[in-house]
Amino acid sequence: MNPNITEVAFRIRSLREDLEFTPEEMAEATNRSVEEYIAQESGEEDLSFTFLYKCAEKLGVDVIELLTSEDILGVV
Repeated sequence: MNPNITEVAFRIRSLREDLEFTPEEMAEATNRSVEEYIAQESGEEDLSFTFLYKCAEKLGVDVIELLTSEDILGVV
């Protein structure tokens, strides 16, 4: 499995927007500055497992769902 960073970042952003979380709330949940969070959410920076795990936890999904889009965003 080699997920595209841009696709994963898009899924994170889409879920964040759907759940009405602000970038500030996500930055806090992932222990990053708002600038760092936005860079990762936009796909400008690599996504560490820790970042993905903390995003998944805040968004209420499994990390695998963020990586593969299974069961989220109506995509299987």
